[in-house]
Formats: sequence, C-alpha cells, structure tokens
Amino acid sequence: MRAGFSLLLDLTRIAAAVVVFLAHFSYDRLSGGWLEDMWAAPFAHHAVIVFFVLSGLVIAYVASVREASLQRFVRARLVRLYSVVLPMIVLVPALDWIGHQWDPSLYDGWWFDGDDPLKRVLAAALFLHESWWTSARYFSNGPYWSIAYEFWYYAAFGALWFLAGIRRWLALAAVTLAAGPKIALLFPVWLLGVGVWHLCRRYTMPPAAAAGLLAAAVAGYVLYVVTGAYQELEDAGLFLMTAAGVPAGDFQWSEPWLAYYVLGVLVAGGFIALHGLSDPLERLLAPAAGAIRWVAGATFTMYLMHYPLMHVIATVLPGETEDPYRALAILMLTLIGVFAIAAVTERRRDLFGSAYDYLVAKLAALAWLMGARVTPRRAAEPPLSKHIR
Repeated sequence: MRAGFSLLLDLTRIAAAVVVFLAHFSYDRLSGGWLEDMWAAPFAHHAVIVFFVLSGLVIAYVASVREASLQRFVRARLVRLYSVVLPMIVLVPALDWIGHQWDPSLYDGWWFDGDDPLKRVLAAALFLHESWWTSARYFSNGPYWSIAYEFWYYAAFGALWFLAGIRRWLALAAVTLAAGPKIALLFPVWLLGVGVWHLCRRYTMPPAAAAGLLAAAVAGYVLYVVTGAYQELEDAGLFLMTAAGVPAGDFQWSEPWLAYYVLGVLVAGGFIALHGLSDPLERLLAPAAGAIRWVAGATFTMYLMHYPLMHVIATVLPGETEDPYRALAILMLTLIGVFAIAAVTERRRDLFGSAYDYLVAKLAALAWLMGARVTPRRAAEPPLSKHIR
C-alpha cells in the first residue's frame, strides 16, 4: 500500500472516531447539549459506515500482502480485537459500578442495560451480542454493537478468501448462521471496501480526476443528508422489510440498510479518490505523519472506551451539566483516559500476540496428548522364530 494512502486512511480513521466521540459527548446529560445537533443528524452512524468500508479495504489489503495464510489471518484478527475487547469487558462493568455509586441517576435510561450480567459478558466475549434478533447492550457501552458486525465480517471474508470448494461454502454458511440476517444485511457495505482495495491495486486515478471524484463524493454526501434523501431511503428500507414480514425494530442497527448502501458507495468513491491523491497529499502531510500515526494507533480504544469513561467522569465531577468548563473537563479527562488505556492495549498488541501463541501451543499440546491417549495401541507382535531370524 502506498505510504500516502495509508496515512490518509489513518486520518480517515481518526476523523470517524472523533465524530462518534463528539456525537456521544453532545448528549444533554454529559455536556449540556451544546453539540446536540451533531446527534440529531445521523453523523455518528454514518461514521460507523465509514469504519465498515475502511475495514473491508484494510482487511483485503492485509490478506493479500501480509497475512497470506488462514492461520496468520485468524491470529492477526483475534489479537487485534481482543487486545482491546478483553480489557474493555473487564473495565466497563467496573467503571459503571463506580458511576452508580456516585450518581445512579446518570445511568437511569436506555443508554444502560445491566440485566443478566453473566450472559451479557459471555455474549460480548464471543461477539454474539448482535446475532439474530438479539441486541445485548454491554452495560453502558452502546458503541460495542458494531464490533460484533466486524468480527463476523472478518470470519466471512476469511472463509471466502482462504478456503476453497465445499469447505468455503460450508464455512460461510456456518458464519452466516451464527451471525444472523441482521448482520448479514450490511455485509455488502463492508465488501465495498474489499472492492476498493482490489480496484486501487490495479488502477490509480490521475490526481485531477481524483480531486473531482472526491469533490463529487463530498458534495453527494452533503446533498444526501441536507435534502432528506437519506431519510427517505431509510424509510423505504423499513417499508420493504415490513412488506417482507419483518417486524419493525427486529433489525435494530441495520434498519437503515438501504440508506447505508448508498452511503457506502459514496464512501467507497471517496477512498478511490484518496488513493489517486495519495502522492501529492503525502508530501503535504509528511511533517505531521508521526502524530497522525500515533493518534490513529489509539482510535480502536477511543471508539470502545469513550462512552463508559464519559459517564463515570460525569458522575464524579461536581457542578452543573450546563457549565461549559465542566463539559470541557469531561471531554479532556475522557481523552486522557482513552490514550492511557490505549498505551497498554492496542499499542501493546505484541504482548497479546505472545499470549495468543502461548495459548495456541498449549491447546495443541493438550489436543495431541488427548489424541495419543484415545488412540489404541497396537498389540505386541510375537517374537520371530529363531529359525527365520
């Protein structure tokens, strides 16, 4: 991948994470609502669609270049996910408990769900919290919903890319069965990113044409939201689901599927344009490249941990919700917490990789011992007669 394109993808990742961060910070209970218009518009959900297309692009790249076997692919995906997910699974209930001790009223709403905690933890750890008609919010951590989608998209892509023949289709069927139709419905959006990578590795747009395409993609998105076309397509998608016999609400996060398809095309066009502009923009961004890489290295943690951190910090800090200085303190302390957690999670994936290798080696040794024990020994053969030795 071109260095400039990689840098632009990192910038896009940062921008999408910041949009989600600010959208949640805009809630009245956290900041007094002075940024609430950001949530009124669908920007936070649109940022998740950017993440989906970006994820498909990056996964197609690493599978083509760096992770050329199924074993390496599985290891890289699990280490990448669990390096942040496992700490999150431990930290979020602890943070929510602390917040409840200080101000339980801040957790009294749709944004917190703590029923059946053991079941909730198991579902989150196995990425089953959004399978089929389930939508099990992980306590206060609403943004975790999209990670279930990502996990099953990784699994589906791995089956399609690394397997062949009947094994490919059996594996894909098993993944689809585990994920369910709600997650499968947005898989084409994720696959747009795969298509972008394979197009970009074969063709690079001239900078002038790429600049025109980028301008068209941005203008198209603005018109898509401002004119209400996004909402009309969302309503049309809901109508089609209802006509097909799907009760309203069953598809939850996937309900705007038809609107997301169009949005995915606009995002994919933007990435194709950025690939064509990567060389001139790399020279422009070169002085800030180190800072961009460093911030991008914490975006997964930012996405997964910002919401619970915001809530617990809001319970501890004194003052009125409308106080702008208090809101600014919540924002800054949340950012500090995010980067502190990232320093021992996604920035230390090497440690999680070593733990993964150790665990796999132990499981392989255990499987070998169990196999040796259940394998019947051959009966001892009688000694040969001395006449035929």
